[in-house]
Amino acid sequence: MGTRKTHVAVVSAYPPDRGRLSEYAKMLLTSLIKTNPNLKITVLADSRLSYSDGPILVRSTWKPDSPTSLLKIVKEIIKLKPHLVIFNVHFAVFGKRRISNFIGFLIIYITNLLKKILKFKTITILHNIPEAIKIEVLGLKRTIVNNVGFLLAEKMALSSNVVAVTLKLYAIMLEKRFRKKILHLPHGAWSWNTNTPIKPDGRDVIAFIGYLSPTKDLEVLVNAFKKVKEKNTNVKLYIIGSPHPNFPEAISKLVSIRGNGVEILGYIPDEKLPKVFRKTLVVVLPYKTATGSSGVLHLVCSAGIPVISVDLPEFRELAKEGAGIVLTKMSAEDIANKIQLLIKNKGLWYSLSNKSMDFGIKRSWDNVAKELNNIIDTVLKH
Repeated sequence: MGTRKTHVAVVSAYPPDRGRLSEYAKMLLTSLIKTNPNLKITVLADSRLSYSDGPILVRSTWKPDSPTSLLKIVKEIIKLKPHLVIFNVHFAVFGKRRISNFIGFLIIYITNLLKKILKFKTITILHNIPEAIKIEVLGLKRTIVNNVGFLLAEKMALSSNVVAVTLKLYAIMLEKRFRKKILHLPHGAWSWNTNTPIKPDGRDVIAFIGYLSPTKDLEVLVNAFKKVKEKNTNVKLYIIGSPHPNFPEAISKLVSIRGNGVEILGYIPDEKLPKVFRKTLVVVLPYKTATGSSGVLHLVCSAGIPVISVDLPEFRELAKEGAGIVLTKMSAEDIANKIQLLIKNKGLWYSLSNKSMDFGIKRSWDNVAKELNNIIDTVLKH
């Protein structure tokens, strides 16, 4: 007789839908089941159709911004009777509306009320926290209603047996506020083979990669690029990414910035990224506020591409952890100066490139999956 598999239900967005941590879930769970084939993984997803993603079963369970459909998550958990439920969430994962996200976090709490009766354990992987986000950038205000809502949602997320966050900064902030032990589970890094020597020569692309949303200032980046192009006529700026599903209106900002060396490439699937990486000198992240550990940084680091990012606490931590990051002020002049520095200073470029690759190896999805598997083992034994 074979060993009985451990059934893990994962509440998460999942491909083919994009955004809302779907790419993160795909990479982490694919590596997790490779690390521990004794797991049976069912994703309770926002997908339109149920399907098998290799050994991972994806069940169409909920829809973003549909509070009633979110209740199906609890119904599916009761029906599946898993050994463990993992919630892969941040504070806008269940849609654009605040009520949708509050109900989503309420479902984490309801699930945790059921765990003793149904005899399963729970883990929350929490990707951001309201205390660290400049919510004004997203059009919100620090009203009493919002502050109370955020506090309750955090408490509900923290009701799981184990809570893991992707930045040490967030763990420190939550532990201080809620007096609960919080684990640090780093974001995973992609592994790339661009089939080319890692050197700055022949690279003429400055790239922005990521979902378009109010948290990123493309106008400042474009103005910085114009300053760089005055001294380096061959350079190009690639805007790579599509509007975040919560901010479809962000596409309108692209109309005014196309041309004069600025190319809008839209969404590029993973298999086509190495071709772009071979031409990329630096990736610039002009974030007004960070909404978690940078997925884009973890996407490009193994390709040996330095990153210029606005000096925010999240990026300061990643730089301290060893990522090849140059921190900048949020100004066109300062960003332009940092780009120019990397164009002229090959020694600095090589140093940052090597740091990024080492960081990517340390943070590989396989390594992160092993850490998660250890957390799962510990939770299920207690």
